[in-house]
Amino acid sequence: MKHPIQTFLLAIAAAIFPLSPCPAQEAQPAAPAPQGFECPKIDKPFVHLPVKYGVPTVKLLVKVDGVVQHAISVKLAHDKPDWIGTFTVDQWMGKHLTIVPENPSTPAGWLQHVKLSDQLSDEEADIYGEKHRPQFHFTARRGWISDVNGTFYLNGTYHLMFQHKPWQTEEPSNDDVVWGHAVSTDLVHWKELGSSARISKLGNPFSGSAVVDWYNTSGLVKAPIKDQDGRLKNPATLLFYSISVPVPLLTLASTYSLDSGNTWTEYPGNPVIVKYKDGNRDPKVFWYDDPATPANSHWVCLIFSGPEENYGFFTSKDLIHWELASEIISAGCNECPDMLYLPLDGDKNQMKWVFWAGNSRYSIGSFDGKIFHKESGPHKAAHGGDPRFGANEYAAQTFANIPAEDGRCLQMTWMIWAGFPTPTPFQQNLTILRDLSLRTTPDGPRLFIEPSREIEKLRTGVAAHMTGLLDGTDILLKEQEPNGELVDLLAEFTINKDAMAGEGANRFGIEVNGQRIVCDLDKQEMDAGEVLRAWGDLKTRALTPLGIVNGKVKLRVIVDRMSVEVFANDGAVQIARCFLPPDSPQYAIKIFGKKGLADVVLKAWQLQSIWKKYQ
Repeated sequence: MKHPIQTFLLAIAAAIFPLSPCPAQEAQPAAPAPQGFECPKIDKPFVHLPVKYGVPTVKLLVKVDGVVQHAISVKLAHDKPDWIGTFTVDQWMGKHLTIVPENPSTPAGWLQHVKLSDQLSDEEADIYGEKHRPQFHFTARRGWISDVNGTFYLNGTYHLMFQHKPWQTEEPSNDDVVWGHAVSTDLVHWKELGSSARISKLGNPFSGSAVVDWYNTSGLVKAPIKDQDGRLKNPATLLFYSISVPVPLLTLASTYSLDSGNTWTEYPGNPVIVKYKDGNRDPKVFWYDDPATPANSHWVCLIFSGPEENYGFFTSKDLIHWELASEIISAGCNECPDMLYLPLDGDKNQMKWVFWAGNSRYSIGSFDGKIFHKESGPHKAAHGGDPRFGANEYAAQTFANIPAEDGRCLQMTWMIWAGFPTPTPFQQNLTILRDLSLRTTPDGPRLFIEPSREIEKLRTGVAAHMTGLLDGTDILLKEQEPNGELVDLLAEFTINKDAMAGEGANRFGIEVNGQRIVCDLDKQEMDAGEVLRAWGDLKTRALTPLGIVNGKVKLRVIVDRMSVEVFANDGAVQIARCFLPPDSPQYAIKIFGKKGLADVVLKAWQLQSIWKKYQ
């Protein structure tokens, strides 16, 4: 039911065009102006905006104390909204906020649904329970998400950030992007907090990274509290990102937090690096410890620099003043870089640097703080980063500041997919958390990618088992639990070489919820020999080389409502693949393959939703 004041204001709006008052405040006299929303004093962190599928996009001007900060584009609902978008305004607490359409003739119906709130959304009953909502792959409560950004750990909390359009799902353009922000204490259950890096007068924050400034090199902490080892107990956390507009592109800007990531402030001196080449974006900032001369340790910023697939390394002592140190020319990969420092085979006396790019290509080598010396690569991290041939992952980032006692290299990435169902109030999801390691192979050191151990926290009940010899038919897992909607499968196929006489049909695999993961031992499809193929459709299949190790092929298959992640031979190969389940799914789990080709041992666990606490 509408408040009487709202009804009265809407009735006279066409005549005198007043601003709709902030619900928490009494209406203030206003001069004639385009119909809009007004709050004389911001006292809550979020503005709720009504969104409607299929209606024209309206550009809204956001003004603070009468000055336009930026514009956002929203498919405004003038009657009943399909969902509620959220705009974070806590950076302007206590100031005067107005939001008005750029076009004065925009209808005023949307105003009845706009309000300031302490909550991200008041749609709690509907959140996370939608038909296609992934149940353990991260999705935003509302809006579009893409690249993983600025992941870090601090004071018992893991921070996940991502490109986010919290008031859009239908327009995957570069406009109106902010950094979404979610936190977790167990790397499984995530709670969304709103935006960290926001749109500013400079433009939209593109992809980037985060660091914890333990020694206050930036000087942002004015009252530092030092621990016995000289590190701060109250360090600043800084987010670094490129700015998308206006042209020319600004390479590096920053937002920081002085309260462990609870609130964020844009650095007033932005940009800290102005454009150095066309197409500069996606800064990865990290600390380099100089083992020979600790006093020479410094910050490094690695930046992608455009269509020639070049990258620049910048160095700094204070995170503010930067100098170009070196470049990688024609890297053979593009966008969203990361730098990993990993022990080979777990031996900390054999450390290697891994240069990773957004399309899941990586090179291995050494790094002296200024120059990356490549030893091999670029290699392909399984079948990631090539959606043209069926893969669904892009723009991964590893978590910064993981405690030494943990020591893992933890990574998440965007499951890029043009086939995500529409309309929905959420769009796109991320992979599960992964654990990366560097191991010796016959071809040299290579990355291995496995599911992190945290996924096992979602297992319920006792594992179902299946053992036996392939008989040329689909063999059904007969136990009622688990079903194939949310499941974690571990299968080991011991290959019988005597059954491989002649090429053709030397195949086996697993089918889950109608999705087939095929191992093809014939050599006619790829020069590399054995391959792992997700799906047999030539238009969408994902192919990647797969070897037989000690006579066996191991498959770890993790299935959510709209995704399959496959990890073969202990992480030597991985494929991330999205799919749209049928309206009447069967959820069957099967193994199949040529008669006598392999003996099989399979375990299967049901997985639970990570969202149950929010439903």
